[in-house]
Amino acid sequence: MEHIEYYQAIQESTQKTVSSPYIAIMLRMILDTVISTPQVGEFLVVIAGEMGREALQSVLAFRTANPFASATSSRPWPMT
Repeated sequence: MEHIEYYQAIQESTQKTVSSPYIAIMLRMILDTVISTPQVGEFLVVIAGEMGREALQSVLAFRTANPFASATSSRPWPMT
């Protein structure tokens, strides 16, 4: 996305006194960022509706409840 589009959305929102053009471009920027992340792409491929932690752990092959915690971390991952 070009920076120009961002500033055009701000200008359009200001002129129309509505925030929808700005919100739309910000949501698109968030979506573009999320889908460009490999881990999120993998997650989107395997998710099947509403899934609990255990089911997600299983389909993503995580060995621990918190695959991002360091091996020496003394802080447990919150179980929900």
